Amino acid sequence: AGLQGTVTVTTRRYRGALFIPAAAVRFEGPRALATVRNGDGGDEIRALRLGAEVEGHYPVLDGLATGERVLIH
Repeated sequence: AGLQGTVTVTTRRYRGALFIPAAAVRFEGPRALATVRNGDGGDEIRALRLGAEVEGHYPVLDGLATGERVLIH
């Protein structure tokens, strides 16, 4: 006699989303922040809306555009 059970897994697809390394994200309470290099060569801290972490990377749902550079501290 063995044990049986049911496991339910919810998966998401992030088609077309940008991904950034988890090391580039800093959490302050519920906010996810990243340092982004701006066009003037300076840096700005920006709030991001992220999806669930996938193998050490986060999909960026809002707050970052294609081609922007994210710094890893």
